Formats: sequence, C-alpha cells, structure tokens
Amino acid sequence: MVAGLATGRLDLPTSVAVSTVAWGIVWYLLGFFLYALLGGVTTPLRMLTVATIALLVRLTGRIYANAVMRIGARVRVRDALAR
Repeated sequence: MVAGLATGRLDLPTSVAVSTVAWGIVWYLLGFFLYALLGGVTTPLRMLTVATIALLVRLTGRIYANAVMRIGARVRVRDALAR
C-alpha cells in the first residue's frame, strides 16, 4: 500500500491508508498474542483429546459399574449403559 501511494498508482485518501495500516498492525499483534497465549496451532487438538478422554473414562466407568460388577447372567449393552 505504501508503494502504491508513493508512486501514485493507488488513489486513496491518507486517512483511509493510515487506518488500513493501523488495523492491519492491530490484527497482527492480536493474532500474535493469542497464538502465544493459547500455545499455538495444536491447542484445539489437545483440548479435543482431553475432552474425548474424559468422555471415554465416564462411559467405561458406567459400563464397568453396571455390567462388570454384576454377578450372574450376561448383561445387555443397553442395560450396561443405563443409569
């Protein structure tokens, strides 16, 4: 943008050019700080993995409590998942 304004190829008011550059810097800094704060690109994958592990632990705990702890006949899956 600076080169276009300097050579006269780009016809914009100065306030629009300054505003565009300022907003570009703001968004760049915001993205940089969020990237640094959240730990990068792999953070959503880590969060999904932790959520999946928590869900599987809960599910297997319910199956264990409702099926494995029973003595006797075979337990249906529907009964094992029931509360």
